[in-house]
Amino acid sequence: MKIVKLEDIKDKFDQFLEQAQDDDILVTKGGKVKGMICALSDEDLEDYLIENDPRFMKIIETRRERYKREGGIPLDQLARELGIA
Repeated sequence: MKIVKLEDIKDKFDQFLEQAQDDDILVTKGGKVKGMICALSDEDLEDYLIENDPRFMKIIETRRERYKREGGIPLDQLARELGIA
């Protein structure tokens, strides 16, 4: 991991984006961490967007609460119901 001051990045941001393909870059300002530049593949970006979508997280929370109240079914039963061997 590389540590770089924000003022050093401003004029060369595209170069640091390229460097981030090989190694994460920690960005500091006034000696304090302010962010990180890291490479993301299309798949990683999709995962990130879904995991950080409040609507998605609400669905997960609702389903967990429902499971706590009502329970669930064993995985083998679900597989049979879905016709999965």
